[in-house]
Amino acid sequence: MKRILIISHKSPYAPLDGGVLAIRNFFEALCKHPNFEVFMFCIETKKHKHNSSGQLYEKYCENHYIDTDLKPVDAFIHLLTNKSYNLSRFYDKQLSDKIKNHLAANTYDYILFESLFSTVYFEDLKPVFTGKFLYRSHNIEHEIWRNLAQREHNPLKKWYLNRLTSTLKYYETEFHNKVDAIFSISKEDLIYYKLQTDVPSFLLFFIRSQKERMETINPKAFFHLASMDWQPNIEAVEWFVEHVWKDVYSKDDSLILYLAGKCMPKKYFEMEEYGINACDYIEEGDAFMQEHGTLIVPLFTGSGIRIKVVDALSINVSVLSTQLGVSGIGLEKDTHYLEANSADDFKNAILRIGKKDVDLGEMVKKSKIFALENFEEHSVIERFFHQLNQI
Repeated sequence: MKRILIISHKSPYAPLDGGVLAIRNFFEALCKHPNFEVFMFCIETKKHKHNSSGQLYEKYCENHYIDTDLKPVDAFIHLLTNKSYNLSRFYDKQLSDKIKNHLAANTYDYILFESLFSTVYFEDLKPVFTGKFLYRSHNIEHEIWRNLAQREHNPLKKWYLNRLTSTLKYYETEFHNKVDAIFSISKEDLIYYKLQTDVPSFLLFFIRSQKERMETINPKAFFHLASMDWQPNIEAVEWFVEHVWKDVYSKDDSLILYLAGKCMPKKYFEMEEYGINACDYIEEGDAFMQEHGTLIVPLFTGSGIRIKVVDALSINVSVLSTQLGVSGIGLEKDTHYLEANSADDFKNAILRIGKKDVDLGEMVKKSKIFALENFEEHSVIERFFHQLNQI
């Protein structure tokens, strides 16, 4: 029996986005597996409200609210002291004390940090915990900020983003060598960890049991489903609408684009003249994906794995993505997905799909087989159990 305490920067029962989905899938898979006992402390924020009412495993999860809103004075102080403000916003002494009291009353073999933002509690917990520390990496965070800095044209913003990148990289690199094992959800990120540290590093990502697709794919429909409070997603949608969609819609006005996700900017609700339908939070992500055609992933910044992409593959949803958007998964282009890395690539692919020049049905059959062979839940959790024995 493996006893694990999870510290998470998001609730597994917050409105779904890619990160929440990854956290929930892992948490619930451990809860129902006979070889694990698990409890989670999760952070609730304004952006990620906790709502576990009626959830099967709610008794194994305790939330704690933290105000993570940007405070200019605090940000300036962190800038002067060369510390990461991105991370410190997630620290609260009351939560730290709550976790320490819980550890005093309960026995665990491992503490697992979900993402870099929860690791701000490591130094407080290290003196009071004799077990092993695990880190589940969702992204290589400093690479996201470095890419944003490289794409920024405003000199002042570029300088500030580079400073954030530098402090984040220092913290991230130092932390990697403090834990007993690293679990990455991306194959490409795993390679990074194996090159940068001697700490044992493993791949840990899987899909849930998914429902079968009941209807054929609409070749005229396309959608983007992601949280619009994350800068890479904001940039991706802005670029796609302005540089791809408006032009392609002028060539075929029977096409339709659905933009969905929490914090959706108001301007997209006012673009029906371009065949764009926008909506906020989606309650049932699987059903939405299956009913709205091909998933568009115009991502040029970020690391980690695109959770929504793997979910889409597993429920027979076709995918049109940049190479970066599917990185770390191991897909073969034109077999499992269509690839586009420029505006012209996206336009040509969309028009081909709209004219039924692409056999989407055959492509999604192959992609689902790939997803099941590589990310099936039970086999991945069994592998995780044995990996813990190697630490």
